[in-house]
Amino acid sequence: MSREFKWEYIKRQLKFSRGFSSILLAALIVARSFRIIESTRLTVFFAITVIVAQFMDEIFYFYAVRNMFNGKTYKIRCLLFFVMYAIGGLFGKLTMPLVVLFLAYGILMTCEDLIMDDLFDTYKGYTFTIIYIILLGFGMIFPYMKKGIETADIVIYILMILGIGMSVILTRRISIIVATAWNEKYNDAYFKSLDVKKENEKLIELQERIADVNNAINYQKVQLSETNLALEKKNTEIRSLMDVMMDYTASFDVIKDMKSLIHAMKEVKSASLVAFYVEKGECFNDEPLFEYESNENYAPNSIRKDTIEAFNIFMKTQSKEPLVIAENYTHSRSIFERKGCCITAFPAYENERLYGVLIVAGDKYDFFYSGFDYYRSAVIDFTASLISDRLYLTMEDMAKRDGLTKIYNRIHFNHFYDEMLANIIKNGGTISVLMADIDHFKRVNDTYGHLAGDEAIKALAKLDEAIGKKYGCQAVRFGGEEFLLIMNGKSLDEAYAIAEELHKNIRENVIEFEGKEIRINTSIGVANYPETVQDLQKVLDRADKAMYYGKTHGRGRIVVDGRWDPEDMK
Repeated sequence: MSREFKWEYIKRQLKFSRGFSSILLAALIVARSFRIIESTRLTVFFAITVIVAQFMDEIFYFYAVRNMFNGKTYKIRCLLFFVMYAIGGLFGKLTMPLVVLFLAYGILMTCEDLIMDDLFDTYKGYTFTIIYIILLGFGMIFPYMKKGIETADIVIYILMILGIGMSVILTRRISIIVATAWNEKYNDAYFKSLDVKKENEKLIELQERIADVNNAINYQKVQLSETNLALEKKNTEIRSLMDVMMDYTASFDVIKDMKSLIHAMKEVKSASLVAFYVEKGECFNDEPLFEYESNENYAPNSIRKDTIEAFNIFMKTQSKEPLVIAENYTHSRSIFERKGCCITAFPAYENERLYGVLIVAGDKYDFFYSGFDYYRSAVIDFTASLISDRLYLTMEDMAKRDGLTKIYNRIHFNHFYDEMLANIIKNGGTISVLMADIDHFKRVNDTYGHLAGDEAIKALAKLDEAIGKKYGCQAVRFGGEEFLLIMNGKSLDEAYAIAEELHKNIRENVIEFEGKEIRINTSIGVANYPETVQDLQKVLDRADKAMYYGKTHGRGRIVVDGRWDPEDMK
């Protein structure tokens, strides 16, 4: 029989044996209490007999728990019980109910031993069965035997042994049949449970595989989601750069381009500070250009100062790599201290020449986690825009300027002068116009040649432009050897002082041409609105007339409109 059934049978048999032993002990105690058994010693002896038998049963179970199924332990238990029972018959007799109980207990133990023999595949069961029956018979017959054994007693003894033997054999056969049926049923159930267990294990394995697949799918979903977010972010950045580039192509204004780039970058990257610095002279700018957007943590003066310091660092190192100023509040430089979690400076190069710097700061940890590509691309795009703006402004400036003298020409003058007058009419103000003409210019050409005349014109233009830059005025070559100085917002006295300075500079200037020194003089006319002219549209004409009056009255003079007498002009 299967090991599993043996184990199950032993557990059930132990429970039954404990119950039967408890009944026997209780019956002995009750019998003695009611004096059914007269001898206390006899009661104790039979109680010990039951306890010893049960103790041996417990020992057998102890070994069985450790997978040590030993049938000898069970036989020792049976022999001890029957020997002690037989000895007890010599000392006294039990009442019939107790005899029946002990008889049933003995028959049960005999049948259990026979069953165990079969279960443990031994063939000694019948020999021990005969011994058990004899001992059991002696235990039953001894109390009733007289001093002399009669024939009837022998017959009774033999019949009792035969009866007990038949009962034992019958009980054994029934037990074996029942045990075999139980074993087959148990084995069927056991193997079915094994099949179910294997199926469950397969299902569990399948569930684990499905769980692994689901985990892989979920991980891929997370990765796909992160990739989609990264792509969406990248598309947003690309769209922002494209929008900025469209602004570049439409503006041709460096300041506007800087503001557009800074605003887009601050919005897309949620930056706390974006600043851009461009050196002077990069795109017709006489002063450095600086624009920024920031939150309230940054002071404007400090931003400009620190940005210029970052530009100077790049000038010294000539590095083209981003300069990490602060990373998660850890500053590597002494600029922008205590202002920003992450701050990085990006150099702006045109070919190999550094022309500016971009500063970007963020308040979040790992602000530049995605890298610097976006900011580098933004700087490259701005550089391309700067070159385009410079080319456009150069061409536009060339159209505005005189080809010989490089100062503004008459075409540009007509454009800005009309706008200037319109603004004065709308908002009020004053304007002075100075017109200068080279005296005896034909003599210069005839004496030194037309190239010398060109040098004289360029010399006057240079002096006119220098005075204009000094006092914030517009110098213009009006035509031929005639030049203008438009002094918006200047009073007549201021204009006259400027005219005197210009006139003096012209007289003292020496033109060197082919080893010769040439000196020129000019006649200058000055008019002012509203001090000398009440009609704004006639200021230019009145300056021309004043200049002409000077040329016809001795030349080399400054004439103020309406003051023809030299005494009036002092």
